[in-house]
Amino acid sequence: MLLRKNVYAGASLDNREKGSALLVVVGVMALGLLISVLLASSLTATFTYTSTTKAGIQAQTAAESGVAAALVGLNTVGDCAAKGGVYASSGNPNFRATIWRSLDGATWVKACPDLVSTQVRIISTGYAQGVAVGAANSQNQRIVESTYSFGTGGSGGNSPGAAMYVYAAGNLDTYQINSSGVIASDIAVTTGNFSCTGPTLIQGTVLVGQGSANLTNNCTIYNSVLASGSIVMTSNSQIHGDATSSGAGVSIANVTDTIGGNVYANGAVSTNGSIVGNVEAVGSVTLVQGSSVGGNIKAGGVVSISSSVGGSVTTPGNLTFNATGSVGGSITIGGTLTYGKLTNSAAAAALTSQGKVVGAILFGQTGVSAPVAKPAPLLPPWVDISYNYSTWQANGFATQLLWPSALGCRIGDASSTTPSGVLYPWYQQLKNLSAPTVVDARGCASVSGNIALSLKTDVAFIGTNFDFDSINLTSGDGQGHKIWFIVPDAQPTVAGPQCTKHGGNFVVNTTSSVSSTIDAFVYAPCSIAINNGTTWTGQLYSGDMVGGGGTRVLNYVPLGVPGTSIGGGPITPTLGQVGGLLFERNRSDNGE
Repeated sequence: MLLRKNVYAGASLDNREKGSALLVVVGVMALGLLISVLLASSLTATFTYTSTTKAGIQAQTAAESGVAAALVGLNTVGDCAAKGGVYASSGNPNFRATIWRSLDGATWVKACPDLVSTQVRIISTGYAQGVAVGAANSQNQRIVESTYSFGTGGSGGNSPGAAMYVYAAGNLDTYQINSSGVIASDIAVTTGNFSCTGPTLIQGTVLVGQGSANLTNNCTIYNSVLASGSIVMTSNSQIHGDATSSGAGVSIANVTDTIGGNVYANGAVSTNGSIVGNVEAVGSVTLVQGSSVGGNIKAGGVVSISSSVGGSVTTPGNLTFNATGSVGGSITIGGTLTYGKLTNSAAAAALTSQGKVVGAILFGQTGVSAPVAKPAPLLPPWVDISYNYSTWQANGFATQLLWPSALGCRIGDASSTTPSGVLYPWYQQLKNLSAPTVVDARGCASVSGNIALSLKTDVAFIGTNFDFDSINLTSGDGQGHKIWFIVPDAQPTVAGPQCTKHGGNFVVNTTSSVSSTIDAFVYAPCSIAINNGTTWTGQLYSGDMVGGGGTRVLNYVPLGVPGTSIGGGPITPTLGQVGGLLFERNRSDNGE
């Protein structure tokens, strides 16, 4: 309550009264200003909260819409491949969803699912319509991850498997293995090691069930490499997807070597090259000067950094930081931090002041966990094939012909190309086949020579050994046809491939070709040798893969073998192939 003297109207105040009045006015103004500030602060907080809520809801809804759009695309034949595995919307809000596939649910490749995929993942980023104010910027986008089971559907028999299945060892020297449509040209090596020298290009994933993988001299893998043993890269080798060693380590020897995805190792990781994604190693991690890791490093042992790391570094062990190193995130370790002659607090202060580490640095921490090893790749066992004509007959091969081995087994020379030759009528019969036919050549120790056929129907050759100087297959009527070269397993009741006596091989010695209108499957329990610049269209299944000379090309077309679990033909993905939802969550990154 304010008090003042009563005065007559028109009377003036003395100086003390004037001072009191001024104080009252100033007090009222200060009180009004304080109320205004409090009101403005309250309104700003209200606006920020409203903006945050709105942006978060918009971004979450957009991300979930991306998942829905991607599901529709995955259930539409050919749509994922046509869109390159990315579903994006225009407008505001909007989304961008990427498709990922997995063979075992542990290792993921950013790609459309193929016929050996068991799970498919959608990672969708949603963007809000407006920009949230204040501290709400993190709400402007949300990222949703949804994982589904995946099963092949359609017709044509069982899954036809890999482009090249090798039981003992896979040695690819100067090869180009091309995928077919949405089906990647995967390489499966069951019990031995995989070696790739180049220039070699594989448009698929390499799976090594019980061995190591060695990539050198311009070997490029479009998808991933999964090996139970070590993975070694030298001399300009590339893996566009992940590199996973479930039982050993990963070594990247040269600055020209690149891994486009993540690295997982049940052992040590050493790199002098470039890793675009993350590194998880149960053992130590060593980054040589000139190398780089774009993502995070999580190790179980000592980490040595002499180059750039885009993300954070975590290990329960020690970390050695060299002058040429840098870390774009934080460092959390259970052991000792060393930088030159400095350790722990002094090292952390120097790294921070010199700008070599952007985030927080924590050392001597308890409870820092090591990575968990990934499981070994699971590969189907060797399929033993024995010959029984009734099986082929049940699959539409109404005719069986016996090779006239008494007249000879070498075709394509004077004995079969001139009318006076003893094999001439036989060769003409083969050229003029018009209905699906099985040719039983098991009476020959080896079918050899130069064979050229313009097929008008499907044909299967069954023999104990094939050793061609050349082989050229085309369509004689402009239609697509299939051909099989099968060497039955010598002991089909014994697990694994068993060679026939002095045989069991399929060999092409000089430049040959299988045209795009012919699909050719080779089954040989000993080895397959495609030599000297040959182009093959189809699928290869053998105990061993050898050969060399010039760039060999395998254009993968899934074919399989009738009456076996290898499959009786390609499976065309159909609607409903995406199964039930396995897992869904929000995440902080888009996985790329």
